[in-house]
Amino acid sequence: VRFHTPKGTGHAGVRWVCIDLAGSSAPGLAQTGSRSDWTHEHTDLLRPASSSKCFAWADYDCSMHDRAIAACEECKRESVDIAISVGVAVVTSLTFYRKTNARLNDQDSNCTKFMACFAAFVGGVNFLVAVLSYWDSCVTAIDQLPKAEAKQGVGLICILISAVLKVLMGIVHIGLPVHHPEEKNHEV
Repeated sequence: VRFHTPKGTGHAGVRWVCIDLAGSSAPGLAQTGSRSDWTHEHTDLLRPASSSKCFAWADYDCSMHDRAIAACEECKRESVDIAISVGVAVVTSLTFYRKTNARLNDQDSNCTKFMACFAAFVGGVNFLVAVLSYWDSCVTAIDQLPKAEAKQGVGLICILISAVLKVLMGIVHIGLPVHHPEEKNHEV
């Protein structure tokens, strides 16, 4: 999530929130005692290098944002909670991969087809709901603040596309018939 406010600009992800120090006029942003913050050069393909201050979401203090405390806390909570959905996505992606390979390599069965479809639908819908919830809690919440603007980042768009593709792959598997290895011998 990229955000622009009167106090500065920055970006937030699942684990980190970074504020561009060059464009920030917020008095408390550079003076935190957190052990997990640092200043580093951030290079973007679309912008030259800039000095940013990054904080782990778990250590980030939302109270420094006057009227945005609720939006910040909601985004912080959602960013931490999305880790569970990432775990489910990894497990279902591995299952989908294994079952798709089994179907491709003559180890197809009704159970294999069901598990491939199940992994695609559960994993895709799980991550789609998680990403849309993250979008609603972070992008929309920040965008509704006065004089603030938030845009989805490239990572959020890519994850959204991959979740939709995963569901579509489940639909493709439904349309593919089950080919049992013994049926191949009789076709010759």
